[in-house]
Amino acid sequence: SYSFCTLLFILEMDVDEGRVTYSKSGRGTALTRAAAGEKVDPHTVQTAFRDFVTLYRNTDGSYVYLEQLRENVHLMRYYLEVRMEDLQEFRNSELTELIKKHPGRWLPIFEAAIKDVAKNHDMFGYLGPQSVQVQLYWNTHRPTLIRYVQKLEMGQLCAVQGIAVKCSSTKQKVVTATLQCSSCKNEIKQDVPPNSSSPIMPPTCQANMNAAAGEKCRPNPYIIRPDRCQYVNIQYIKLQESPESVPTGELPRHIELQVDRELVAKVSPGQRILVVGVNNIFREAVHEKGRKAVGIRRRYLKGVGLMIYSASGRCTSVNGSFSALRPSGTLLWDTKQEKEFKELSKSPTLYEDLANSLAPSIYGHPNIKKACVCQLFGGTRKRLPDGGKLRGDMNVLLIGDPSTAKSQLLKAVHSIAPIGVYTSGKGSSAAGLTAAVGRESNRSGTNKGGGYYLEGGSMVLADGGVVCIDEFDKMREQDTVAIHEAMEQQTISIAKAGLSTVLNSRTSVLAAANPSMGCYDPLKSNEEQMDFKATILSRFDLIFKVLDPPNKEKDELLARHILSLHRNGSSARSSAVGPISHALLKSYVAYCRAQIITKLDSGAEEELKNYYVQARKAANDIQKGDEKSVIKITVRQLESLVRITESLAKMRCQKLATSENAREAIRMYTVATVDAINSGVVENALSNFQEESILEIEDKIESRIPLGTQVRTSRLVSNLEALGEDKDVIERALFVMCRRGALAYKNHKKYLVRQRTGGS
Repeated sequence: SYSFCTLLFILEMDVDEGRVTYSKSGRGTALTRAAAGEKVDPHTVQTAFRDFVTLYRNTDGSYVYLEQLRENVHLMRYYLEVRMEDLQEFRNSELTELIKKHPGRWLPIFEAAIKDVAKNHDMFGYLGPQSVQVQLYWNTHRPTLIRYVQKLEMGQLCAVQGIAVKCSSTKQKVVTATLQCSSCKNEIKQDVPPNSSSPIMPPTCQANMNAAAGEKCRPNPYIIRPDRCQYVNIQYIKLQESPESVPTGELPRHIELQVDRELVAKVSPGQRILVVGVNNIFREAVHEKGRKAVGIRRRYLKGVGLMIYSASGRCTSVNGSFSALRPSGTLLWDTKQEKEFKELSKSPTLYEDLANSLAPSIYGHPNIKKACVCQLFGGTRKRLPDGGKLRGDMNVLLIGDPSTAKSQLLKAVHSIAPIGVYTSGKGSSAAGLTAAVGRESNRSGTNKGGGYYLEGGSMVLADGGVVCIDEFDKMREQDTVAIHEAMEQQTISIAKAGLSTVLNSRTSVLAAANPSMGCYDPLKSNEEQMDFKATILSRFDLIFKVLDPPNKEKDELLARHILSLHRNGSSARSSAVGPISHALLKSYVAYCRAQIITKLDSGAEEELKNYYVQARKAANDIQKGDEKSVIKITVRQLESLVRITESLAKMRCQKLATSENAREAIRMYTVATVDAINSGVVENALSNFQEESILEIEDKIESRIPLGTQVRTSRLVSNLEALGEDKDVIERALFVMCRRGALAYKNHKKYLVRQRTGGS
């Protein structure tokens, strides 16, 4: 009898160091046959699963799964998270092999066993027995890439990692349909197959199958009663390959993931996840000559477990029961590698070696390379007691002459960053950079009845890394405004089509731009040569001018370097390879970002405080004099100095940033942002007479351009010059009015449009 078998099984059980182990006799033979695909009694396997939930004990002697089940059911959360490693060691890996090879057959048996355990221990209470979902936690060292899923066998359990780029709205799927005969009103219950969305409709009425010919119901009499069916929540997620795992020159692959019940609404677009799923297929919505192509199928994953990768390198289950250090990709370091990293961090020339190893084929630009290295390591992200957050990621802007290797520097940073996304400003829209809302299509390929989905853009996909934006000046103004929140608050708020959510965008921005006239004019200020507003410029921690002035000595060295690269090609290793190899540099950056948390010591705080106070005092003194204020340092610039200081300490694996790091941060800030802001402003500061002339010219411009009309720029300037006005003052007045929004340029500054009155 069943009770005798259970007693015999318990007698053969041994307890060793707080863990349950079993002999290979008895039902172990049946489990072995079941793992091999032979037919066995499902009751035997269900009993083994029930014993696992009831008897498995952790290293501290606690019944981990029994306690987790009791707590979840008490809170009306009907799921149980199970570690694959625990199943592996419980029954000599037999239960694990069952689930890996035949998950579609044995996972429902596992859930039935959990339901029996909860029922036997009186966990359900007055609500009665409920279905309990199994969620597998499988932190495997070798997850399957999306492009290789098609090589796996159908119905096999696999672990796939990627980025969730699109999440559909929650839908309801019938699991048990109530069918009613339209003739005799008889009702029957029909279970829906797991891979189907509709029940199998009996061709004849089941109530009077044996009745006489004249008394039978009509053929195909059943209709579905939606109000009496049982439903579960389902959601579709588009899973895409991570950028660093895509081979060069190929497009990233994607696959559809279906999750249900307690796994719904646990993932947001942009999150890096590890999916434990069953490899399945469904019919593709393809039509040939007006008919459905029934022979065409498409792969998808039926999710039975979800894990989320955090920025700190941990792999955590969506419900938080289990967590471990991420074992895959670039965040896996053995003892030998960590020893190599420690030795590298002690090098006295580490700062210079890191800068020289970043794009060694690019000649010069030492300060820009140092800034890019600081950006790769980044500062420390902080969470305040009141719930506020302070970003630790740096934003860097390179603006200057063409042919100065700005794009090559962006490519180099993109290749070294653990998570990197490269995009061009000309072809990037606000939705492509942040997030887009689209209309879902059903399985037939139409949008009829579909809801809305959310799909993350480049800054969402680069969460925890660096997004490189080339041709930043070619972006439209409305697209530039869309990334304001992502660059400072590091979130993207979406409120479209009834969807309201906030996505994480904890990323650094490295942008490259050209001046508005193509080349840099040293006689004009930065603001006059860039089409950017102060709101976007203030979000960059460092702004570099990349100039190409004629210099005989530098030109000779640069020409010799370029010609050497072209002459020797790939053999020019002495000039094209830095002190640190590319692979070591990438691993070292990933290690420091994940493992090192840096804070300021008292010396660094004092150094930064003194500089901030002195810079504010100097700006105030200039305002009191006859000259205009050149630099207005604010708290945002002070936070930039903190981030630079922390990154300098992090690259040396130091937990405290010293005053020496603070002085280097101040030097870099002065060389970059201060010089960029100062360019052309001090030399061309306007006198009081010129300021009065600007106000007079503004009145003349407003009188000549009616509200809402446009005029050719050259004609307006020539008319004002004919009145005796200075051309430089006219251009300054036009610039001020455009910055205020009273005027706007169109068609590459050929026309001026009057938008509103100058005082409004």
